[in-house]
Amino acid sequence: KSAIINLGDEFVEYLNEIRRYPDLEKFADEVEAVEDLILVVWAALKMYRKICRSKGVIDYVDLELGALKALGSVESVTDSLLFWDRSIKHILIDEFQDTSSTEYRIIQRLLGGWESGDGRTLFLVGDPKQSIYRFRKADVSIFYKAEKGIERDGLEPIKPVPVKLRTNFRSSSGLISWVNSLFGKTVMSRPRIEYEEVRFIDAIPACDNDGSRCIPELALFVKQEDESGNRVRRREATYLARKVEERLAILEPGETIGVLVFTRTHLACYLEAFKEAGIPLQVKDGLKLAEIPEVAHLANLARAIVRPHDQLSWIACLRSPWLMLPVSLIKDILEAEGNTIFQKLKDFESEHENIRIFRTAMARTRSRIGRDQLSKVVRKAWTDLKGPEKVASISGLAGVNACLKFLDHLRDCEGGSPEETLVQIDFLLESLYDPQDITTADSPVFLMTVHGAKGLEFDHCFIPWMDYQLLQSGRGEKPAYLSVSLEGVPVVASRPDKRVKRENCVYDFLFEIEKRKTMAEARRLFY
Repeated sequence: KSAIINLGDEFVEYLNEIRRYPDLEKFADEVEAVEDLILVVWAALKMYRKICRSKGVIDYVDLELGALKALGSVESVTDSLLFWDRSIKHILIDEFQDTSSTEYRIIQRLLGGWESGDGRTLFLVGDPKQSIYRFRKADVSIFYKAEKGIERDGLEPIKPVPVKLRTNFRSSSGLISWVNSLFGKTVMSRPRIEYEEVRFIDAIPACDNDGSRCIPELALFVKQEDESGNRVRRREATYLARKVEERLAILEPGETIGVLVFTRTHLACYLEAFKEAGIPLQVKDGLKLAEIPEVAHLANLARAIVRPHDQLSWIACLRSPWLMLPVSLIKDILEAEGNTIFQKLKDFESEHENIRIFRTAMARTRSRIGRDQLSKVVRKAWTDLKGPEKVASISGLAGVNACLKFLDHLRDCEGGSPEETLVQIDFLLESLYDPQDITTADSPVFLMTVHGAKGLEFDHCFIPWMDYQLLQSGRGEKPAYLSVSLEGVPVVASRPDKRVKRENCVYDFLFEIEKRKTMAEARRLFY
């Protein structure tokens, strides 16, 4: 009894976790569902690859798998593997902490023919505390696995000689001391490697400079009873803009200011605050092109031109910068006679000059659909409606530049019918970002994500939205299935059917592991 009472906290924590391990006998009923899922995914993958081949394109996953296949194996040696085995004498891999399992297998294949004393060298550089790319399938556990030895089929593992570099040349002694204390004693203390939690190693400043002015400051914004969350966020953004403005006033020549956010969805709030304060920003991979209001209006104009019965796009056009009809008038238009909004507008053009101009431009534009390129038709309509002037009056040259960028991409999507072009541009807009504003190219203030800032240096740094909760981001919906590697073995489970109130113990077990790994990366992101 006394031995049980005196068990350490860590041991008790392990025992408590073992209690939650799934009962595999209860999982038997879910095997059929997982098998069905695998069949469906495999069929979808075959169809996807067939479409890719027909279009002559390849995605990054298939690019990696193609390289792996080309290198063959010990049992099936390929010409590519023989060629690279003869050609490669030295391999240097930077950012090794962000290696994925497929990339690691490629490395293993390339090292398959190496022998001790043959003069070839492998040099791996990385810091597990900076592994922040799980969404790209980076697996920080590979770093620790390689540290013990890189396994090879039928051969002795290659064991790298570890060299720990602790000297920090970038930061002041005060900041380094603060980080060592915070992360070493709390945030990264007692790491659990199985959950991709990493060991913290104290850094040593390269020079013992005066770091007293570099101790981080924390600003808290308390939500009042009658205050919404968005309003608190706007207060924080306004405060941030004011602080940056104060810092700009005393900024030394050549110094820079970095404003770093955890996710791109946080950008809009701060962009608005800096715009109101009149502070120019250099924004790296800022808002998506589709999220810029003027571009969204122009995209709706394109949809309205192609789709006369797309009521939502037509209503959006009525509220666009080139028309700006009041809501009350739009309500009257919707209640008027006619099958389409274009027809309904006819009863209002005699009393409203802007409606007459809009309807005339749209009628002229509609007559060119199918004859001219859609990008040319949309550009003409936008120009006839004085779109460039009205966008410039609202958002300046940056807004006009974004709209022109959209029209360029619309031109690149031309192919087939106007409807097919619309489908292509809608798909492309998901991956296009706001172009760099040329008027802010000389600004010393940079706004970007923490991921985008990796490897960069700033003299002054601001990190807003520190209450960001990674586990609560997104839609909150659990994924349809989970695939988690446990000791190198992939374990798959499907989400329980909502229609049947029955638990899936394996799915819940894997979901808890994923949560722990997500939190571990959140700590590294904070670091």
